[in-house]
Amino acid sequence: MCYLLNYKSKVTVNAKRDYEYLYILKSGLNNLWKDYNELKIKFPEINLGYKGERIKQNLKIYARKIQRIPGNSSIILDILSKKDYTVNEIAKIIHMTRQGVRYHIHNLEKQNKIKKIGIKGGKNYIYSLISR
Repeated sequence: MCYLLNYKSKVTVNAKRDYEYLYILKSGLNNLWKDYNELKIKFPEINLGYKGERIKQNLKIYARKIQRIPGNSSIILDILSKKDYTVNEIAKIIHMTRQGVRYHIHNLEKQNKIKKIGIKGGKNYIYSLISR
């Protein structure tokens, strides 16, 4: 069915073969999002809930112009110069993956430019500039 809708996808089988996983690949996500928004116009009661928010956030990440470059560390430092944030909050602000933000946070900690100042929720560390 995904093929007919032009959603690039992948199916993986559970190790116990009880069920399969269907993954819509990044290249098919734009088509899925476009179709979803058209359906929402015709049927306003449909809602993907938090999954819709995650898709929207992922599309922003993929569209981001600054990717995989050292300039991301300076963007993170600039954000932390205004307010203290967690990795998840920074990722949402700059449309970057949490893993990418964690990578830069780890390097900035090693350079003694930022520090952990608390915890929000479970293991969501709050980061701050060392000299602010």
